[in-house]
Amino acid sequence: MVPQSVAAEETENDPVSRKMSEIKTILVPVDFSANTTRVLSYALTLARDLGAMLHVLHVVHDLRAYTGVYITDVPLDTLQKSMEEEARAQMEKLQQRYLSDFPSHVTRVLTGSPFLEIIRYAKEIQADMIVIGAHGAPKPEHALFGSTVDRVVKTAPCPVTVVRGEREA
Repeated sequence: MVPQSVAAEETENDPVSRKMSEIKTILVPVDFSANTTRVLSYALTLARDLGAMLHVLHVVHDLRAYTGVYITDVPLDTLQKSMEEEARAQMEKLQQRYLSDFPSHVTRVLTGSPFLEIIRYAKEIQADMIVIGAHGAPKPEHALFGSTVDRVVKTAPCPVTVVRGEREA
C-alpha cells in the first residue's frame, strides 16, 4: 500500500495523472452498432472514476446531402423524420439500460454529417475527451475520404480514445 502523501506527490509530479484528473466532460458518439455497449461501458467507467459529465451523442445522416443521388418510393423528408424518430427511440433505450444510475449525463440526437457534428458538438460542450468506437470492416469510401473515426481523431479539439470491438476467434 502506498502512503497517501506519496501517492499525492506522485500524482502531482505525473503529468498524465494530472491531465486525467482535469477531464470533466467526456463526449461519446454512438452509432448503435454492436460495439456501442463496449464503448459506452468504457466511457461510463472513465466518467465515474474521474467524476466527469458524460455526453452521449448520435448523429443521424442528413439525407438532403443525397438529393438527386438516390430515388426512393418514400419522400426524403419522410424518411429523414423516420430515421430521427428511430434514433431517439434507440437513444432512450440506451439511456434506460446503461445510464439510469449515472445522473451526470446528457443524451443528444443531432442531424447532419456525423464527423462534422461530432467535432462541432465537442467544441460546443468543451469536451476534454472523446471516446469513440472503431469499426472492423472498412468500407470502400473510407479509402477516399477516411472513416468518421479517422476524421474525428485527426481534427478533434481534445484527446480521442478509440475503443476497438471484440475480436473474432
